[in-house]
Amino acid sequence: MNKTTRLALLGVMAVATASSAIATWYTDEGTFLANITATYYLEEFDMMSYGDPLSGEPTWDAPGGNGYGWQASASGGLYSGIGSISTNVAGDPLFITYTADPGGGVTAAGGLFANTDISGIEIPGDITVTLSNGESMTVTSDGTPMFLGWVGGDVLTDFNAFSEDPVGGANSWVEIDHLYTGQGVPEPGTVIALGLGLVALAARRRRK
Repeated sequence: MNKTTRLALLGVMAVATASSAIATWYTDEGTFLANITATYYLEEFDMMSYGDPLSGEPTWDAPGGNGYGWQASASGGLYSGIGSISTNVAGDPLFITYTADPGGGVTAAGGLFANTDISGIEIPGDITVTLSNGESMTVTSDGTPMFLGWVGGDVLTDFNAFSEDPVGGANSWVEIDHLYTGQGVPEPGTVIALGLGLVALAARRRRK
């Protein structure tokens, strides 16, 4: 299938996979936020307007924050949406590769995902997000940005998102906005184990 290049025109779901750990997926932003630590990095892409500053560039390094950093890339280049990031070529997966974290790795991420047409107008369609551990989720947008987040599972090195062309419709481009990077809140068992370990360490020190 021919793909058009833009330069030509200027809730909660747990999914079991074969990976060693299973992420919990969220379609409700508030519930997602309740399950991540407060020191996340949120990128709003406020510096971007349609086609500026990205118009075919292969990579873009996010400003980063709270110790987190990442790089966006796409095989056919990137493209700026209005306050969002997209790809220059229809159907290209958009990769987010993590380049820095404050320790412990990235274990939570999420954002607003949408399909757009060649003019950057949001349209209905399916969007699939695949994590570096092989887990994936497909959501169907009604033509408005849809929140999708994930917490837990393996430490992530990257994720990618791509949009499916509507049946009988025009080419589509995936778009990401309001992108969170962070870590999941430790499970109660982990917190208890950590607390017991600290108590035991303190007791050993007192006996010396």
